[in-house]
Amino acid sequence: METSKSENAAITEFKVSENEFVTYSKKRIDKMAVSLQEEGQKDPIFVNNELTTIWDGHTRFKAAEKLGWQTIKVIKMTDKEWEACIQKTKL
Repeated sequence: METSKSENAAITEFKVSENEFVTYSKKRIDKMAVSLQEEGQKDPIFVNNELTTIWDGHTRFKAAEKLGWQTIKVIKMTDKEWEACIQKTKL
């Protein structure tokens, strides 16, 4: 399956419910923030085209937000593309 290349998305454009982040501890987010500061963002986060759902990369997103980043690297996908990606990784 071919997916879109990564692009930068403005953090302020995300419309993700805070309920998506209830299981992510402050300690985990702080640790990721240190990593992002020291090494930068190595991997994009996977999101839907509308920026309303983060499929992979919740901790990176919250850490970047905490650091005051304006943008974050993303790969936007449709629901079908994401489902195909999940199925491919299960093989």
